[in-house]
Amino acid sequence: MTCSAYLELAAKIGPTPKTGDSTVDAAAAEIDKKMSDYCKSHPTEKAMDAAIKVMGG
Repeated sequence: MTCSAYLELAAKIGPTPKTGDSTVDAAAAEIDKKMSDYCKSHPTEKAMDAAIKVMGG
């Protein structure tokens, strides 16, 4: 899946559901934002590769 396809799917699914734990919810929101920003800049990159880079891998 490319970053472009990931962004389309994420838009259809909506935001990550809240867990009720503010620390976990904040971390998930931060990762979602990083993925979105990265994928908007690199639409043809594989989403899995983008996720690895976003998470510091």
